Amino acid sequence: MTLFLYLSGQPHQVNKSTFLTGLIFAIILATAPIYDDNHLTFRQQSLLHFSIMYITILPILCLSGWHPLHN
Repeated sequence: MTLFLYLSGQPHQVNKSTFLTGLIFAIILATAPIYDDNHLTFRQQSLLHFSIMYITILPILCLSGWHPLHN
């Protein structure tokens, strides 16, 4: 989709936002099977999910410019 927007001449910010939204969506979908693993307790599943979100999603949100880093 990002490639299509790029080729159609959309502004850079639209392409960047679409790509980052897709990346966030893919990461969230990739972490969903954590809760299907019966070998981990719910607490372990939650901590693992939080850790993955903290390492992946938080930096994407900070670097995207959607949330300003300073007031």
